Amino acid sequence: ANTLNRTNEEKLVVNLHELDCVTFVENVLALSYLPVFNEESFDLFIHNLQRIRYRNGEITDYASRLHYSSDWLYEMGKQKLLTDETPNIGGLGFKPSVHFMSDNSHLYPSLQDKTSLEKMKRTETEINKRTYYYIPKHKIGEAYEKIESGDIILITTKTKGLDTSHLGIAYKKDGKIWLLHASSQGKKVMFSRQPLYEYMQGIPSHQGIMIGRAIPQPAPETPK
Repeated sequence: ANTLNRTNEEKLVVNLHELDCVTFVENVLALSYLPVFNEESFDLFIHNLQRIRYRNGEITDYASRLHYSSDWLYEMGKQKLLTDETPNIGGLGFKPSVHFMSDNSHLYPSLQDKTSLEKMKRTETEINKRTYYYIPKHKIGEAYEKIESGDIILITTKTKGLDTSHLGIAYKKDGKIWLLHASSQGKKVMFSRQPLYEYMQGIPSHQGIMIGRAIPQPAPETPK
């Protein structure tokens, strides 16, 4: 955790050695959008990672980073990097109520600045105006057929002030979905020890899932 918060100035941090659930998904997506992975593609990887991590792909300050995962899914849709498949897979509508970061600004050094804190509050207000969709955890088994390997799984939470608490990547095997994720318990990137349905039932704070699906990106133009 906190690999992105080691500098006072907001910068694009590239770290493939230490991953939390969010940076794991970000880096995998940034790699997946490369037409080929080699030394020459590094600049495009950096470009992809910035688009995925920041609002409109622009780094201005701490508040320009996409901190809430529901907001991240929304912004990825605007950039045509992901589609929110949740309503197509039987998702139920809900209005988020995010305020954890502004209520607990003492936990975030960058939010000690009043300007950053006010920007965060405005972002939370915008998120809370939207309608999102989620699949309740008792219905996840019914959604297996429509979830595909490679889909991004965002786990919604009952924790007050938060929208999600974990992210991972779906892997389908023998008709069931498993979660490939950076596990805080396992201390590594790993598959869930149980299929997604059983995994979700075992954690009381987990409420359900949202599902993002990557949109194939056109090959970059070759410089003339």
